Amino acid sequence: MMMIKTKKKKKGKRRKKIMMMMTTMTTTVIMVIRRRRRRRRTTTTTSTRIMMMMMIMMMKVLMMMTMMTMMTMMVMMMMMKMMMMVMMMMMMMMIMMMLMMLLLLLLLLMMMMMMMMMLLLLLLLLLLLLLLLMMMMMMINRLPVYGLSIIRTSW
Repeated sequence: MMMIKTKKKKKGKRRKKIMMMMTTMTTTVIMVIRRRRRRRRTTTTTSTRIMMMMMIMMMKVLMMMTMMTMMTMMVMMMMMKMMMMVMMMMMMMMIMMMLMMLLLLLLLLMMMMMMMMMLLLLLLLLLLLLLLLMMMMMMINRLPVYGLSIIRTSW
């Protein structure tokens, strides 16, 4: 029996490589690598294929690394921001507390000063009263003498 040979079409064949990579949570990067298959199969094609695979792998690794770094950086930045916010809040609280404390101290000082002033005033008043009493006593002591002298002179 005669075997009927049929030519297989090799002209329009194209090798397609689709690589999907997760860049972010939503978007996906699709790298399509098209390469025509050569007629003679030599080591060059395989080597190129290996090279392409290696390149793809490297790209994937690089992308993953970059993504990881970016994510870590983002997380770190967020953490830093949060920490900064917390620190700022704490600082604000501390400043407020310090201000409040200062105000309280000032108030206390003012109160103390007022108290001191009041005490001084009271002391002054007491001194004045004592002086008045002394003067009165002196006057009382001298009144009869004056009276007597007046009476004597009138006599």
